[in-house]
Amino acid sequence: MEVISPWKRFGCLLTIVALLTGCHVDEAKIRVDSPTAPDKLKAEFNVTLPKSAKNMYLAQLAAGLQTFEEYVRFEVDPEEREQAIQAIMAWDAKGQTGMSMYERKPIDPTHFPTPSASIGRIVWWNPGDIKKGYSYVKKNHTRTFWIDEDTHIVYLYWTD
Repeated sequence: MEVISPWKRFGCLLTIVALLTGCHVDEAKIRVDSPTAPDKLKAEFNVTLPKSAKNMYLAQLAAGLQTFEEYVRFEVDPEEREQAIQAIMAWDAKGQTGMSMYERKPIDPTHFPTPSASIGRIVWWNPGDIKKGYSYVKKNHTRTFWIDEDTHIVYLYWTD
């Protein structure tokens, strides 16, 4: 017969208490549903974008350890569009193997994410309206850019 140590009992008891009390991380939601200058959103989106970047929108949801979704939209001059995208990719690649983890692809209309019920409807999230553009897809599909070449709007989706 195995004797259970007091520390093992304490660990089991602590696990049971955590499960019974619903120990979890609260949901955090951020919504910026009107055009905003990128420098005003540094706390939520800490990437240095080109000076021409404007009219930024953001919707972000973090709930517990398993749920994260972020939708970003901004306009940028065509001459600075790739610079803006590369800045976000460089920020994302910190401590990783580099920006080669993104692949440029034609837009696939079957792969536009739908915001969850928790984040709600996002009226400014409309990459499906792009007539002429392209996308960058992270190889693990956790981050995607859609670029509208006619309106100079960049859409970014990030999930875990």
